[in-house]
Amino acid sequence: MDRRPRTSPGTDGFGLSGTRESVREHFGVDPRSIADAVLKSVEEVGHIAAPVSGERARRLHG
Repeated sequence: MDRRPRTSPGTDGFGLSGTRESVREHFGVDPRSIADAVLKSVEEVGHIAAPVSGERARRLHG
């Protein structure tokens, strides 16, 4: 059985009003949130160090 960690990309809608972009941000499935989740996941399994992921996140968020 594959025991590697998984991160779900989430969902869209659920009857919330607003733009698709705002709903995706609310549920954490917008591009920025997905990039943050990827960085956190690779950090947790030890593929990159926390200072590296922190710097990459700062660059992504401008």
